[in-house]
Amino acid sequence: LNHTGSGFAAATDLILDVQEGGASKLSVRADGATTVANTLTVTTGGAAITGNSTVTGTLTVTAASSLTLGTSSSAAGAIIFKNASNANTLTIQSGVTSASYSLTLPTAAGSAGNVLTTDGAGVLSFAPAKSSAATFNDTTPAAFADNDTTELFDDATKPNITTTSTTDLVLVSVHAYGLASNTTADAFLAARIVFAVGSDPSCSTSTQVGLPMIGGFTTTTTHPWQVSGSFLHTPGSAGNVRYTVCTSAAATGTATDTAEAVTVNLVLLGP
Repeated sequence: LNHTGSGFAAATDLILDVQEGGASKLSVRADGATTVANTLTVTTGGAAITGNSTVTGTLTVTAASSLTLGTSSSAAGAIIFKNASNANTLTIQSGVTSASYSLTLPTAAGSAGNVLTTDGAGVLSFAPAKSSAATFNDTTPAAFADNDTTELFDDATKPNITTTSTTDLVLVSVHAYGLASNTTADAFLAARIVFAVGSDPSCSTSTQVGLPMIGGFTTTTTHPWQVSGSFLHTPGSAGNVRYTVCTSAAATGTATDTAEAVTVNLVLLGP
């Protein structure tokens, strides 16, 4: 169809109107706006729309297909969603990208509280939120010793937190305090923290986090003391990471000194 010359009073006048039983099924206005009243299916060759088109049914594009919105370096494309309750809309559009890239949607819906993450190559997936924290307190810890093998935090439940990536970072904070109670006049207190993934750590064999925590120096019984330290730790594995607090051979004269409490705070910071 090709119309030339005058004859249309307004851009909204119809130049084509295909009807069935008096109901319009396909219409084209003078300004090029096209309305399809049912399903529009594009199978081969593609379709280029430079004006406004309204599909009141379903738009289906088959075979290996893509939908391009906007014009490069000229006009931004966007998808606008309306809802059935009010006039508010939701718009999804691209930012000004420094390079072209693709995003692949997750293969499953994920679980409640999950967040959307990327593998750095555009593949998206749902994963637990990285920000989590936990506090563990042992109010009946074991007595100190001048060695690397005695476990101070001897509760059955070890301080633990679950990582989801090999690059996850954990903030580990330890604080122990008490009163000097041994019979040695001078005592120098120190402790260590060790970890394991998927099992309880051992003071004898598990990997130490950071350096020994050097605490107070006491010169007589009843002197107060404390040992504390904070570490940024990358466990290097995804899973349940468990920690415990151990004595240190860096200590001197601490035999029978017992803490009133040993507290471990863990914060998952993410990669």
